Amino acid sequence: MQRPSLLIAVAMLASGCYDSHRPAADAPAPPSSPARETPDAAVDLSPCGDGLCAPSGPIPEGAVCHELRNHAPDARDQPFIVNSGEALACFFYTAPWAESSALVAWQTEIDSDAMHEWRLIAEGELGARAGADGSVDSACLGSHPGARLLAGSYRGGNDVAMPAGVGVQLPPPGSRLTLEWLHLRDGTGTVPDASTVRVCTLPVAALRSVAGLTILGSEDPGVAMGLDRGKHSVSGRCTASADGPALRLHMLAPHMRRYGRRIRLSIERAGGERETVLDRRFDYEQQNVLSVTTVVRPGDTLVTTCDYEIGGSYPVSFGPSVSFEQCYLFAFTAPVGALDNPTFSMFGVLNHCFDQLAAD
Repeated sequence: MQRPSLLIAVAMLASGCYDSHRPAADAPAPPSSPARETPDAAVDLSPCGDGLCAPSGPIPEGAVCHELRNHAPDARDQPFIVNSGEALACFFYTAPWAESSALVAWQTEIDSDAMHEWRLIAEGELGARAGADGSVDSACLGSHPGARLLAGSYRGGNDVAMPAGVGVQLPPPGSRLTLEWLHLRDGTGTVPDASTVRVCTLPVAALRSVAGLTILGSEDPGVAMGLDRGKHSVSGRCTASADGPALRLHMLAPHMRRYGRRIRLSIERAGGERETVLDRRFDYEQQNVLSVTTVVRPGDTLVTTCDYEIGGSYPVSFGPSVSFEQCYLFAFTAPVGALDNPTFSMFGVLNHCFDQLAAD
């Protein structure tokens, strides 16, 4: 593994690029916590064949689906041309729904092996400089100050349908949307790609609950110097407001890179109990969204822990590019925004919660 120069690392941190291609292996179970565990705390959700992946359908009755497709900058009916290597392309849209709506399902149709991942972002006021509807920035930096991450799909990810009667809050009609595609391919020359994201919506008035995405995990600045060869764990904490509402946790989407081996989520209850919600071997080639049913009470702390096994001759840092690592757990919770605790984030978006950072 060749160590990136400081200049390249800084440039990648300013971009929104991601991931790599090596399947993960299992790692030894982590040591037990000194905190008191609930009797059914140990939950391993793999493999996805056990039915615990988020369902891929059916699309709820009455939902309207919108197709957002990779296309050439000057022609929507032509595919986007992908060069070799790693690059972000940003496609800009005006939100097409006609009333206050929520996202109830999303699907990905992959057109070429160059398509690696996508993220749908609702731009805030600071994102007003985004391109006009249908325009493309084929070398975007992935910086979205004041924006919100709505949904996404990562390497090997499944199609997703929200639980019945639940949707992810969308911005108002006419708002600015950015769909980021990460393309990653080896070899020379170019390939056409017309991969498509299908987003399906229902009016908020037709739903019983509106959820939102909150990014959990860690962007530990101490990892900027890199994790040396060997086994490591990195943890991030997120504490629910003591004055806030109880939260319903509907779905989790783990995201690490090629050195990720295991990811865990536990809840330190305000009363002293500790409950394990997720303890899962991480498979880089199958980054699925998972269904869970958990209540987070006021004052509870969610602890996300990522285990790594670093190989190669140089340390591996946290960062956006495929050359780096990440520790993210995307949590879909209701009510929307109640878990967010925005501070600095490499994403630039506001819907995340990193109370505390720690690395071994």
